[in-house]
Amino acid sequence: MATPNDPDISWVPFYEKFADRLADFEVKQGDLIDAVRDAFKSVNSDAKIEDNVTCPFTVMASFNLHAHLRYKTKRQDIANKLRRSLEVQVADFGGEFDGVPTITRRWWFFPEVELRGTNDIESLWQVFRCAKDFADNSNDDERKAAFETSFETALKIWGIRQPKLTTGLFWIRPDFYVSLDSNNLQYIPNHLPHLLASKAAQRDLSGAEYLELCASFAIS
Repeated sequence: MATPNDPDISWVPFYEKFADRLADFEVKQGDLIDAVRDAFKSVNSDAKIEDNVTCPFTVMASFNLHAHLRYKTKRQDIANKLRRSLEVQVADFGGEFDGVPTITRRWWFFPEVELRGTNDIESLWQVFRCAKDFADNSNDDERKAAFETSFETALKIWGIRQPKLTTGLFWIRPDFYVSLDSNNLQYIPNHLPHLLASKAAQRDLSGAEYLELCASFAIS
């Protein structure tokens, strides 16, 4: 039974449905960029996007910015403006963002053009697809292997480290993936007696190790 102190997790279906819809825009990235720009304009902000490509994690980061942490209404407005622009089949979100990790500093998940690898954008879409696919079909060994490979490939992108990538994975399937952000990296080793919990605070995990940690966290 819920109590007044229980966290509000009403955001979970909104985030999952939003991620599902983003999968339709891999070949229409310009539409995503326009939608993010319009959403920021609607709250009198500037998205400062000067690129013609993007990735699904970057779009979701637009309403998960640490700079907006104290402005719940602004986050809701950006999320809901994007929901309407992208025709996400879910109701507007008006709840709390309890437990949702935010992104600090630069919120793009890919580097500037001069630092960007040829396949960086594709790699981010690939890990997004594989992560969503495996979370929804977690007994499939081929999907598991595909995720592990795409996870390790994405971690090689300049500027992407384990905390940022796993935060993005948590956004798209919060009941399956664990965000290894700074708060969780302090919490997990003390509350989860698992060797990988301490390893995660010291180095990037492999795809297989990360999934093992997620599974351990789910049953702890």
